[in-house]
Amino acid sequence: MYKGAAVYFEPFDLDEMAATFQNLARVVYETGRRSLEPTYWVAQKLLEEAVSRYPSNGKPEVLGGIYFRLSLVLRNQVAHADKIEAEGFLVDASECSRKAVLTLSNTDDIFAIVSSQISLGNCLLDAARFKSDAETSDQAVAVFEEARKAALKNEELVGLLGHSCNGLGAALLQVDAVTSSEANNGELKNRAVVAFEEAVSASSRIFDPEIWGIAQINLGRLLAEAAESQECGEGEASFLRIRAITSFVAAIEAFPEVQFPMPFAEAHSGLAEVLFEHGLSANDHLFEMYFTRALHSFNQVAEIHSKENSPLRWAQMQCRLGSVFGNHAMRVDGETAEHDLEMAISYFDAGLEVFKELEDKEREESCVKNLAVLRTPLEGLN
Repeated sequence: MYKGAAVYFEPFDLDEMAATFQNLARVVYETGRRSLEPTYWVAQKLLEEAVSRYPSNGKPEVLGGIYFRLSLVLRNQVAHADKIEAEGFLVDASECSRKAVLTLSNTDDIFAIVSSQISLGNCLLDAARFKSDAETSDQAVAVFEEARKAALKNEELVGLLGHSCNGLGAALLQVDAVTSSEANNGELKNRAVVAFEEAVSASSRIFDPEIWGIAQINLGRLLAEAAESQECGEGEASFLRIRAITSFVAAIEAFPEVQFPMPFAEAHSGLAEVLFEHGLSANDHLFEMYFTRALHSFNQVAEIHSKENSPLRWAQMQCRLGSVFGNHAMRVDGETAEHDLEMAISYFDAGLEVFKELEDKEREESCVKNLAVLRTPLEGLN
């Protein structure tokens, strides 16, 4: 029916046909971004139909726009595909984004050109993560830098400035991940922090909660990681974790569960981890509070990534919940300690069952080791 609506215009207005294909695909795509079970394949089919029916010598702004949207759809399908399919989607998305950049460069639409550059940068970044490839990571950094410079020159592109800075920060971290840490001495991570802070600032200027929320998640992760550095003193680490906590909380407010379930879960996952770490180092008056909040956030993630729709992620959350109870048991006595150890064991048992079903030997062995550690003190209490 969607295809029929668009093809209706083909005999007398090809541009209207292409616009109809793109508008319908956009609605499907945006709905998918807010769904636990997106139907991106519908948007993909519509845009592929548009490419096949629109003449290659037609208006570059129209053809480039189709390629740009198709690259977005293909890239978003990666998260919902197995490894082989994901690689194929990445290759196709990269090809479409390159065609979009090349085609749109023949127009005066700077917004569309920079948007396509950001899409290309995102595809290169995903490919770099997929292959752990330094060269592709460097290419992603270069593309995001170019997009950022273009956005800085034009106040109308401030919204794209936030996107380009988010991508630049992520690309810098990917370069850091695949190169020797001694080679850059923390410079790449420092540049990434600056990029994410610039994304927060840029999105604040245009009141865009989505870009702002993504930047806060990225910043929170980096601050939490910095707090675990061996060079970080106790006072500095504590403050960095507090900053990370505020960033994740801000992101949760930007992504309501009913509208953005995946980013909501992502923000809660980061928040839970840093709250747990903060609780481990907190004094006896505060650790209860941080552990309780961590439990809440881990449970929030487990509700979004349920056992039915995401068994691996759910099982990982069960183990994290078990870790919180297990560590809490180490700091209390009597019946409370016994209760916490039993809870911890039950959570690890639940995770172990799923890992066995998924034949994930590494995580299965980790669960078995943790269960042995937990059962020893429980036997001493009985």
